[in-house]
This record gives sequence, C-alpha cells and structure tokens, in this order.
Amino acid sequence: MARRPRGARAARRPFVPNQDDDEWRVRRARRLAAVMLYYEEYMTAVRGPLHVAGPPDHDDRTLSKRAWEGAFWKWKHALRSMGVVEWDA
Repeated sequence: MARRPRGARAARRPFVPNQDDDEWRVRRARRLAAVMLYYEEYMTAVRGPLHVAGPPDHDDRTLSKRAWEGAFWKWKHALRSMGVVEWDA
C-alpha cells in the first residue's frame, strides 16, 4: 500500500466553518440565546466597579462551534468568578 507523501494533508482545502446558511441560522439563534442568559448581569457589572470583558460575538461566522463555545465558557466563567452571576447548583 502506498503511503501519502508528507504534507498531503496540508494540501487539502482549509476548513471554513458555518458555510451552510440553514445551519448557521440555527447556530446563530442558539449563540444569541446563550449570551442573553447572562447579558443582563453582565451589563450590571459593566456599569459598576467591575471590569468584565464582553461576550463573544454571536454573529462571528468565522468561529467554529467549539471555538465559540470555548470563548463563551471563558466569558461565563469570568462573570462567575467575579460574583456577577451565581454558580450552577
């Protein structure tokens, strides 16, 4: 069996996330709903003495599902560690 030459995998087309418009509409709605769960508490913290980074952009189509979820988790964890929102029971 012949082996692929090194670099053959790199020659493939790069992956571009969220190209399917129907899937993107569903994913965008889920992202927005997730951000809105914590957005009111975030805005309260921003108006107060705390410095909290903003939520990830739910309209950023260049982020893959996992990359966006990772950014959302970091934002949510930052809010929780500052006492802006309660930890889940």
